[in-house]
Amino acid sequence: AMYVVGSVVLLASIAFALAWWWLPTLAERKQEIVQYLSDRIHLAVEIDQLETFWSGLNPGIRARGFRLAARAGGPQAISLNEVRLILRWRPLLTGRIAIEELALVEPRLAVERLPDNRVRVTGLAALSANQNTENPVDLIDWLLQQGEIRLEQGELTWIDRVTDAPPLTLKAVSLRLSNDGDTHRASLAAAFPPALCKRCAVEVEVRGNPARDSDWQATIGLDAVGLDMTQLPPVIRDRLPGAPAGVLTTNLGLRWQGGRLTAASGRVNARDLRWTPPQREQPLALGLVDAALAWESNPSRTQLTLTDLRLAVEGSPWQAGRLTLDLRDGRGELNVGQLRVRDIARLAQGVTDHPWLASANPAGWVSDLRLRWSAAAGALKSFEVQAGLDGVSFAPVDRLPGASGIDGRLTLEPAQG
Repeated sequence: AMYVVGSVVLLASIAFALAWWWLPTLAERKQEIVQYLSDRIHLAVEIDQLETFWSGLNPGIRARGFRLAARAGGPQAISLNEVRLILRWRPLLTGRIAIEELALVEPRLAVERLPDNRVRVTGLAALSANQNTENPVDLIDWLLQQGEIRLEQGELTWIDRVTDAPPLTLKAVSLRLSNDGDTHRASLAAAFPPALCKRCAVEVEVRGNPARDSDWQATIGLDAVGLDMTQLPPVIRDRLPGAPAGVLTTNLGLRWQGGRLTAASGRVNARDLRWTPPQREQPLALGLVDAALAWESNPSRTQLTLTDLRLAVEGSPWQAGRLTLDLRDGRGELNVGQLRVRDIARLAQGVTDHPWLASANPAGWVSDLRLRWSAAAGALKSFEVQAGLDGVSFAPVDRLPGASGIDGRLTLEPAQG
């Protein structure tokens, strides 16, 4: 056993010594490295200066004046002050070059969503026309095949050719992307436009290639302060159910499947919220929603749970406790711990525009509300309401009498009440 251990240690020492001796010669092989990169990403690569260094036990190359173009001698598509490559040391012993990590320093990139929903780096429009391989590997595919990519102090502009929305530019971008086969993990922090977000950070895990596949899956962690949903780029906003609007402060986890949002959970504080329920034209308007949220949706069922819920439509907020909503197969059930009648009447007025709600000025409190219903072809078939009443009042309207100080338990069904 001692001979085996000694042999392994000796072999590792020889390999490390060879790598240490081999590394300085890489700076003299600039043209070979340029050709290697050009072959892998099918772009013309230019480098002004090469330097070598060690990162722990890993050999590396620092390229200054790094430029990409669609073809040799063509206009630049990407220019970077510096690129750092951390190399796999074992292939170096046989004279080969393999990249373990890639760091881009102060890049200026513009990414476009094309009219056919494909994604490309601006300036590479001629890329497909210049590629003659049967199965070309474009820049995005190549990036997703690397072990790790870091972007430091960058500037990223998103351009949407589908909607022609104004470009979105992020500054001081710090991005880390790790790839393991079809699984890609990324973390992003940046200085967002103040109108969009005061402070935002994102962590993403994706299975598949969103630029090419339609069945990709993703989980997204969002930590945001002052995120204005109306300022989100359309590629995100258009995929959110109910066209939500408002300003969010949240620590939220999102799950996407097949390019569709299917689940969300976390703490949410939303102010000036607007959301359009399914099969409704008028949005619900809330001054404040503050709660721990759990939401799931698929083509046949939607479930929402809000705990430790604070609500406000107009004026000061109140504690609503726990809210659950379950929608499936034409049936629905809503449970709420406590509701302020005045605010709920204002909320319902925005949906139904019933004249009684505007004139009766209902007030008081409802507790332990349970509402069940079923519908078919857009028509209500049955319903059931159970709730506790505390100091409920409303004014007379036309021939309908008024009431005040109503306490007790309410049960309401089509056949009885």
